[in-house]
Amino acid sequence: AWLSDSTTDAVNRLSNPSGLPYELVSGATIADNVDDLIDGEVPAFINVDAFGTTQKRGNRVFTGTGTDGMRAGPWCDDWTSGEKGANGRLAVMDSRSAAKFWTNRGPSSCGSSWRLYCFQQDF
Repeated sequence: AWLSDSTTDAVNRLSNPSGLPYELVSGATIADNVDDLIDGEVPAFINVDAFGTTQKRGNRVFTGTGTDGMRAGPWCDDWTSGEKGANGRLAVMDSRSAAKFWTNRGPSSCGSSWRLYCFQQDF
């Protein structure tokens, strides 16, 4: 998952040794490689789920991650808390904010049920 916590950066979870681009299941390219993924924007909107179903505009995604792929709290007590009083960093699956907010939009209550981004890597 594209998910950071207080000790792990999401970008360090990716290695992509195959060198293949990151794509949506629909075939749209998100990034040519890891460096492209963390250059500050993505060329396509991440708006489909693993089944290829287009998600409604404005869906939220927990990431705990800044645009550089590094941890950016808060992290819902390292993703162990569902308490409304705690917060976690989120992103927005929204065509208007792909470049700016695909991974880092702001904090949200840990009591919210938001999605996660998952990246498949071929080895």
